[in-house]
Amino acid sequence: MKRLLVLILLILFALSARAHHIIGGEMYYVFVSQNGSNYTYNITLKLYRGCEPVDNNHAALDPSATFSVWNNDDNSLVQTVGPAPLQGPTFPGRQSTDPCIINPPSICYEVGTYSAQVTLPVNRTGYTIAFQRCCRDNTLLNVNTAGEVGATYFTVIPGSQTGIPGTSEPVFTKEEAVLICKRGKIDYFDTASDSNGDSLVYSFAPGFIGGSGGQTVPIPTSAPPYQTFYYINGFNSSDPLGPEVSINPKTGEISGRTNLTPGTYDVSIMVQAYHSINGNMKLIATHYKDYQFTVYDCERTVLADIPPLFNDCKSFTINFPDHSTTGKTYLWNFGDGTTDTAYAPTHQYADTGTYNLWLKVDPNSSCGDSIGAVAKIYPGLSANFNHSGNCLQFPTKFQNLSTLNKNYDSISSLQWNFGVPGSYTDTSSQQNPSYQYASPAIYPATLTVMTEKGCEQADTQSLNIYDKPPISLVPGDTDMCYKDQLQLTASSTLGGTYLWQPDYNISDPAAADPKVYPQTDTTYYVTFTDNEKCVNTDSVHLRVKKKLLISAGNDTTICRGDPVFLNGTSDDIYSYTWYDNAHNIVAKTLQAQAVPAQNESYTLEATLGTCTADTFMNTRVVPYPVPYAAPDTSICYGDKIQLRGGGGAFYQWFPGAALSDSTIASPIASPKDTTIYTLTVSDTLGCPKPVDTSILVDVVPPVPAFAGHDTIITTGQTFQLHATGGNEYLWTPTAGLSNPNIADPLVTGNKDIEYRIKVTIEPEGCYAYDSLHVRYIIGPDIYVPNAFTPNGDGINDIFRPVPVGITRIDYFRVYNRWGQLVFQTTRYMKGWDGTFHGKRCDEGGYVWMVKGEDYKGQSIVKKGTVLLIR
Repeated sequence: MKRLLVLILLILFALSARAHHIIGGEMYYVFVSQNGSNYTYNITLKLYRGCEPVDNNHAALDPSATFSVWNNDDNSLVQTVGPAPLQGPTFPGRQSTDPCIINPPSICYEVGTYSAQVTLPVNRTGYTIAFQRCCRDNTLLNVNTAGEVGATYFTVIPGSQTGIPGTSEPVFTKEEAVLICKRGKIDYFDTASDSNGDSLVYSFAPGFIGGSGGQTVPIPTSAPPYQTFYYINGFNSSDPLGPEVSINPKTGEISGRTNLTPGTYDVSIMVQAYHSINGNMKLIATHYKDYQFTVYDCERTVLADIPPLFNDCKSFTINFPDHSTTGKTYLWNFGDGTTDTAYAPTHQYADTGTYNLWLKVDPNSSCGDSIGAVAKIYPGLSANFNHSGNCLQFPTKFQNLSTLNKNYDSISSLQWNFGVPGSYTDTSSQQNPSYQYASPAIYPATLTVMTEKGCEQADTQSLNIYDKPPISLVPGDTDMCYKDQLQLTASSTLGGTYLWQPDYNISDPAAADPKVYPQTDTTYYVTFTDNEKCVNTDSVHLRVKKKLLISAGNDTTICRGDPVFLNGTSDDIYSYTWYDNAHNIVAKTLQAQAVPAQNESYTLEATLGTCTADTFMNTRVVPYPVPYAAPDTSICYGDKIQLRGGGGAFYQWFPGAALSDSTIASPIASPKDTTIYTLTVSDTLGCPKPVDTSILVDVVPPVPAFAGHDTIITTGQTFQLHATGGNEYLWTPTAGLSNPNIADPLVTGNKDIEYRIKVTIEPEGCYAYDSLHVRYIIGPDIYVPNAFTPNGDGINDIFRPVPVGITRIDYFRVYNRWGQLVFQTTRYMKGWDGTFHGKRCDEGGYVWMVKGEDYKGQSIVKKGTVLLIR
């Protein structure tokens, strides 16, 4: 069977520089020499620390340690020894890694050693040498370390009556990091050697606390004896890792099965040395070692896992639960000569007895695992009990009703646990005990029955312990009519008697459900006494009404189609009904709403039993005002228009910025852009709500009248004008025009003239004017200037030919004095800016050539020089 290494890390995760990095330690003495009655011992302190880097949360090992020496005869401080310097640290290795663990985590811890010698005279009861340090990890899962709990490590030098002076105590020899997984086996040896040849006995021991956040390393330490841990979560000093993990008293082997929550657990062990004196074994030394195991969330590839004991002894048949690795092969041996290969079989034993059974999982695999268990087969055991007395005023009595087959078994012991959280005194081993609970609560009481054959069974029942018997009362505090009777009903889940007070207008004061008919406000008290003589009292207050005070609210006026809010008020809570004029029910609540089509009167009626009251309010319904605004219209840009509205007493136009007056019915509007004007109308006839209407004023944008560019034409040449911007045109004067009422008439003449055009957009009728100048010259020809000044002032910066009567430019070229072409184009009216390849040309003369074609199809070629002036 392969060992499962359970990741037990002998370290604690560092939590603060205050010393949460310390994860355990030990102290021991070794005899050095004797001088008369003075004995010299070497004192060694070992502290264990995790391998985390030193930072604000992880402190390093202390550079030195000081020991306190206490005289056990009178508990006085003898001296302090040290400071002893730090030796090391050393880094112990880890057990060989089980190859069957899936992704085993890395483990590391370091050991710091501090040693010093002390010489002491022999006394009666010896000396305690101690070191204290704060703080332990505050996340330990098995002990309470809240409030910055530290540690105490100590050793006891023997005295003449308590040991053998001049001897050494046993020393643990193993320092090894160990892996423990949360579920599986643990198998770890922590053995010791003894130079005296004494008999050694190992056991788990309590851990000792000492030091605090206020005094991290107290010098001197506190005097012995030292306080031990308070264990939590069901753990104790004898079972620090649970009841299934034990230590072998002869070998020191820690072994067993674990099923633990991943985290850190404190474990303390001790080895005691017994020396043979005249044939009698005498305890002469005790060595404590304290360290912390870290249980990791790891798994083995194959795990055999069943409970170690089946001893409920209910029948011959056992349904074996299996928590082993699934999907493997299984071999069960039930200890009675039969086997099975199921994952979780059911087996019926033929006879009573104690059977040793085995489960092997993947037995032919190198990572296979196995586990043994014991089955107790003595059917007939049934743990059972009842109880009486749930009232806190008296002890609760328990009666054992457990049964078993007396032919082959008998009850050996009973263990009662009365279920009080945090209590260690709520137990009993009596046959039929009684227990006095201290406070009301629901307690899980448990009876565990154990038999001579080793059977064990438990019965748990929930006990509702109350200080007063439960009682409920119907109705609660309420109103009633003075003319009525009201039935009161008291009840309880328990049996008992009832008594009502006062005995005033009540049908039967001893009944659970009497009828009452008080004439004034009265509080009735009921006293319930259960069958255990526990008493509880409840009460109901009855407010007796002779008159119901209600109001329907003030008369109101609403706009037609709007709801009217019926806001009734009342001096108390009754049943309510609203009616209209026709006595139709409108609502059955105190506040409601309705939408009347005409004037209406609403009546509010209140009812309490046979008492009633009513009142009413009137509602006037007024129609909304009917606003009027003139139809949508349009205007030309820059024009004004009068907006026309009506239908009310008060007016408000929006937006009002371009209006002559926004608060009159018909203001003058001068909008620059198309605008929707909203008219809000209100009235004085009773409907106060304003009503809106609107009008769209479409502003036609300015007419983009364009007659064309000024132009130069040849005398006698016909030229066509091109006006744009509208859909109707009128040219003036009409001289020389082919048609003055079109956009593009032909013009002929021989005298300079300026034409003016009116451009109109229909159907709005908006218009605008523009003009152009026509100049006549003799041609056709190409005119070229003889100088230009490209200095960027916007005047005469471009050298270009001016064509007259020319329809096409074939080329226009410019050459420098060396005949290099510096500019050319074929574009109409395109010119030279005096640069070549982006650089300014020098001043001086340049040669130009131009060729074009006139409107008659004749070519015109000209050349000359131009002067560039900077």
